[in-house]
Amino acid sequence: MPKSKVVLSSDPRNMTWSSDSSKFGQRMLEKMGWKNGKGLGRDEDGLVEHIKVTKKKDMSGVGAEKLNSGDNWMENQTAFDDILASLNDSQPSERHSPIKTSLVEKSASTKNRIHYKKFTQGKDLSRASEADLNSILGKRKHVVTEPKSTSLSSRDYFTKKLAARKERDSKRKRSVEEEENKKCS
Repeated sequence: MPKSKVVLSSDPRNMTWSSDSSKFGQRMLEKMGWKNGKGLGRDEDGLVEHIKVTKKKDMSGVGAEKLNSGDNWMENQTAFDDILASLNDSQPSERHSPIKTSLVEKSASTKNRIHYKKFTQGKDLSRASEADLNSILGKRKHVVTEPKSTSLSSRDYFTKKLAARKERDSKRKRSVEEEENKKCS
């Protein structure tokens, strides 16, 4: 791969714009009390120099830091294991005894009135049948139907369709002509 020649401009560090005091932004800042060499902000402790521009050579996002993927994976794995252990240890009795309580009963037993009665009755699915739940959730019964088999070839099929269409069009044309004849007579 041949090297390309780098052509440097008369201002390779691009500093001429920062030293130009006739720019609109600098004039506005000076009107508000800012002086050259001070930082921005209430305490004037902001950046004094402009932001350095660097060429980004990889496909990671702006500001992304390269992490050692092995260490990060281990941290995530231990955190995941801790969460699973806490879930398995907490409330084992609730998992083994499936007691169904309706939303209406839960709402009535709470101290504060959280839900209105019509709202809870509309959202309560504990009394719905399995067919109703399947239709609500979009589950369908798998019905296997046999495909229709015909002894006609595709040419014969379309010839038959075209003949039926021509006959239907001719019937319409005759009925329109009969109506016109009735109107004229």
